[in-house]
Amino acid sequence: MTREIPQKLRRHGIYIIRIGPAPDYVAAYIGSTLKSFNERWKRHLRKLETKVHPNSDLQAFYDEDPASLHFDILESMRTRDKIKIETTERRWFELLKPHITIINHQTPRVGKTSKRGRGLRRRRKARVEAARLRQARVQVGAAAELRRLTTDD
Repeated sequence: MTREIPQKLRRHGIYIIRIGPAPDYVAAYIGSTLKSFNERWKRHLRKLETKVHPNSDLQAFYDEDPASLHFDILESMRTRDKIKIETTERRWFELLKPHITIINHQTPRVGKTSKRGRGLRRRRKARVEAARLRQARVQVGAAAELRRLTTDD
């Protein structure tokens, strides 16, 4: 996992954080930035390292294996028009959704909850995410084994 994005890609636009070893990615997080990709990647890493990332799915994957996160640029854009960038992000989201499990990173917050309720939900969410991660790893392992068996013939 690298902290730096190449100089020529220090623009703004749409990016993807892929989770898992290439080419068998387990899941992905799609986002956009009006600043540079480099700044956005560093901000994600800083929040993940300090365990305060707002996306609990991404945080769970990072906590399990930090080296499994890979930052890629989907589309570098010249415009800084927020509406155009968000529209392009939605287009990428819909384009990749059938091919890869996308972590929903725009979950709306409804109502207020007590601190105790949030803690219980976080622990329950962590258990569910750990189970999902184990299941995804089994599926990836089975797919790799199937590929190995079919290529040995």
